[in-house]
Amino acid sequence: MEIVESEISCGIQQLTCIGENPTLAEYESALQDGMDNSSHEGLGCFIIASVPWKWKNSIKFLKSIGFSSNGVRRNPNSQNKIVLLSKTLSAKERKHLRGNSCKDCGDKIPSRQRYCYYCKRDRNENRTFGI
Repeated sequence: MEIVESEISCGIQQLTCIGENPTLAEYESALQDGMDNSSHEGLGCFIIASVPWKWKNSIKFLKSIGFSSNGVRRNPNSQNKIVLLSKTLSAKERKHLRGNSCKDCGDKIPSRQRYCYYCKRDRNENRTFGI
């Protein structure tokens, strides 16, 4: 599985290479790769996917992780039925994928911290000198 920029509109990504028996680990790694490889601020708000009508396990999996069905269309080239699905990523999901970041510089930091080592040190120095 992988997430690529969709040609539909800006901020919409497309989940591709889903396969007949997808797993949650594959989906999470695709989301993480989409977050890391994007040239923008990471994943947008919407993800779309399409799978053949015959792939019942893929449809069940996508619906179980929050995708909603937008209907079934017939492919004009091959005359096969395709199920169209979409999902809106919440801010909480995007933050979980990005990880915890420093409040001053925005670098990634371990959980349960608000500031990275350097920003924390600078804040402490400014406090001691009364700045």
